Amino acid sequence: MPVGRGFVVLLDLEGDEVARALSSGEGGFTLRAPSGGEFRLRSERIGYRAFLSEPLRLSRGQTVDLTLRVAALPVRLATVRVEGRNRCRANPEEGESTVLIWEEIRKALAAATWAEEQELFRYRIYTYQRDLPPNRSQILEEAGQVRSGASEAPFRSIPAERLSGEGYIADSGSSTWYMLPDAYVLLDPTFLGTHCFHVVRDEQDRPGQVGLAFEPMRGRRLPDVEGALWLDEVTSELRSLDVRHTRVPGGLSDRRIGGGMDFIMLPSGAWIVSRWEVRTPKVTIIEDSRRLRRHTPRLDGFRDTGGEILAVLTPAGAKVFEGKLTTITGVVFDSTRGEFLEGAFVSIPGTGFSASVDSDGRYELAVPFEGEYTLSVNHAWLDSIGVPAVLERTRLVRDSTMELDFAIPHMRGVLRRLCGGSPRFRESRVIVGLVRDLDTGRPVRGARVSASWQSIVESGGRYVVRNVREDVGTSDAGFFALCDLPAGRPLTLTAEKDGRVSREASLIFPSLLGGELLFAWDRELGQPYDRTYTAPNRVWKTDFTLGYSERSTVDERRFALQGIVTDRETGQPLDATEVILNGGDTTGTRADGTFDMLDAHWARGTNRVEFHRRRYEPVAWEFWMDEEDSEVSISVTLNPLAVELEEVEVDGAAFAVPRKLVGFYQRQRRARGRFIGPEQLERSNVASILDVLRRVPGVDVVRPGGANLVGSNQYIQLSQASTVCRTLFQQPLVYVDGTLFDVDFMLSFDVNHLAAIEIYNGAAEIPAEFNRTGSDCGVLVLWTK
Repeated sequence: MPVGRGFVVLLDLEGDEVARALSSGEGGFTLRAPSGGEFRLRSERIGYRAFLSEPLRLSRGQTVDLTLRVAALPVRLATVRVEGRNRCRANPEEGESTVLIWEEIRKALAAATWAEEQELFRYRIYTYQRDLPPNRSQILEEAGQVRSGASEAPFRSIPAERLSGEGYIADSGSSTWYMLPDAYVLLDPTFLGTHCFHVVRDEQDRPGQVGLAFEPMRGRRLPDVEGALWLDEVTSELRSLDVRHTRVPGGLSDRRIGGGMDFIMLPSGAWIVSRWEVRTPKVTIIEDSRRLRRHTPRLDGFRDTGGEILAVLTPAGAKVFEGKLTTITGVVFDSTRGEFLEGAFVSIPGTGFSASVDSDGRYELAVPFEGEYTLSVNHAWLDSIGVPAVLERTRLVRDSTMELDFAIPHMRGVLRRLCGGSPRFRESRVIVGLVRDLDTGRPVRGARVSASWQSIVESGGRYVVRNVREDVGTSDAGFFALCDLPAGRPLTLTAEKDGRVSREASLIFPSLLGGELLFAWDRELGQPYDRTYTAPNRVWKTDFTLGYSERSTVDERRFALQGIVTDRETGQPLDATEVILNGGDTTGTRADGTFDMLDAHWARGTNRVEFHRRRYEPVAWEFWMDEEDSEVSISVTLNPLAVELEEVEVDGAAFAVPRKLVGFYQRQRRARGRFIGPEQLERSNVASILDVLRRVPGVDVVRPGGANLVGSNQYIQLSQASTVCRTLFQQPLVYVDGTLFDVDFMLSFDVNHLAAIEIYNGAAEIPAEFNRTGSDCGVLVLWTK
């Protein structure tokens, strides 16, 4: 029968290996001799004795088609016994027991080095660094990353000659390096010549395995390693390497200082290292004051550095191995909004592993971990309302599936945490945010954030105008929360510290949740609110940057009346409402319901303001003004009159809009920014996203140094971006399906996978959900099919 899953080795007459090949499933192999001469062929299969052919003569340029007939003599490691005196042999190829085990180990190690040199595979690898306490009972902190595509060996040691001559522990002064031997080192004569070997078993921790233990030769003064290579006694497959470091600096003695690695055989018969770890001690040297020059090492913990193969693929992308993972599934429910938190990310902090939450609120996260870990839920909405990541600690078990659900606290709990108790008013609103420094971008501690507005209240038997102001300070992280703010009234917000001020924000919360929030930066009287956002909750986020010139304190009093008019039942703004002051001055409301009456003729004493709109009950306000009053803000709700209409029949066709594109069409109706919808993309007939963007007015695709500079990077720039953006080739922010990504990631997209594109040139256009630090150069929003 054909022999697969094995190696055929070409040997010269001295017995040295000159070529090696992996036999196919049909037993075929191809070997190339470096020159003519006499050679032998050796068949190497794990679990079977090696077979050596008769000498074979090859001439230069000759091709020989040979059928190698081998004897299938199994190796029986289960019969190997441990010597009573535990004799350590200077050469593993001496002695009946050690030579039998070493031969199987040597086959696997030689196959592993061959697989590395051939670069047959691509790897997906997780590498990590973990901090643990002295008892190693839990992981205190972990930092890791997943990388893909590496064709070189995932784990490599430094050369055997250096390890033999300098030792396995190197002190660079600022840090100490602990090293493990890899397959090349274990096969090297310098390792075999500086260590002795004997057979071991461990029926308690490693039942069904037999080990070849090694330790430094007597007289070795350098830091070295001892340990064992473990094989399955039935299949003879190499399972793992355990290593302990000896002669640790400072005289510290702990058998846990060391590391190890696991080996696996792939279906083809090739061998790889699937997992490796080095356990290094964190040590403090204690000086004994009672005894001169007496220094005692104290073990403060461990730092583990290692990695694990998550998947092995062929260069063509076919998967040949996938590691055993822990799978966590569950649901994320947002109690603040009473719905699933779609688009949230469930992750294990510090590891780089995360999973997104789908429209049904479910997630699935597969990780190569075992033990106590903390999982977190993050979402832009939670960040915007000042809620930290939701954390859950759980025990993970390798190669299993577990269920873990998350519940975001109810909005009442969020408000209590933000405001130190329940809101004073049922309809009050909250503004949270961060204050940063303009020059450094760092959070500013101890800045003062203020919100001011006006109310008309009863006092002394008449209604008067009262100015209201709320101030809070920022935390060490620059965070603030302004509580008990009114809805439906113009608010002005600023931040300042030590004479450094922010821009002034003007906004109006909608009277009913889910309405349109009006917003503007540095708004002057008479100017409209240039931004609108949907505000489905009682908390809103606005960030401030300190470093602008302080506003002038010169008295520039203008007599003005401003405010907003809304429908009492729906909370919607009412346009075309006539506003009359004292029977003379008049103005009308805009489409967003706001109005500004400049150079108003106030009377010292009682003033009357009337509001009239067709099909609504008129409203009149009378209030008292003193000489110091000049600007008045007023918010009014009108009651609709009952109107009977004849039956109206509407003909039309309905069409379905994908859920993720609902926001796209809503923003498109506001006509801020540029929008490329599904129909335009279908008709574009272009090869790349850059070709789509080149056709959009106001978008430039440039190369630094000139358009004819071949091979240089291409940069996307928007015409209204600042001079800094264009001079330094800073590119716009890129969102894909609402998540922030790198520009290079966008360029890799297949244009056929795109459903829509939004382009926002300047700060005045950018919606709140895409407005963040770094958006000064514009924003591109991509939606996929």
